[in-house]
Amino acid sequence: MAIHSLKDVPSVIPEGLTLGCIPDRELPFDAYISKTHTPLSQLPEGSIIGTSSLRRGAQILSKYPNLEIKWIRGNIDTRLEKLQTEDYDAIILAAAGFKKNGLVR
Repeated sequence: MAIHSLKDVPSVIPEGLTLGCIPDRELPFDAYISKTHTPLSQLPEGSIIGTSSLRRGAQILSKYPNLEIKWIRGNIDTRLEKLQTEDYDAIILAAAGFKKNGLVR
């Protein structure tokens, strides 16, 4: 079995599962990108935030229950395009993906 990202592993490791290798950690942060450069804390009620992570969605709603989470899929370029062309006010994704794609140093 292979795990692409440790975030996909349960917080309690099942009996019999061994973490055989943990490579160097990439950027552990999330990236917030909005259409209007509005801070997350100032988005109007009902604003739609795109994410592909259940954890990120839960964290956002726990702090900003007036926002709406909508799932977004695809690579970084696809998600940035969807932010512009679909019904999203902002998206949140892993900063490590930007580094991996040469979009940040």
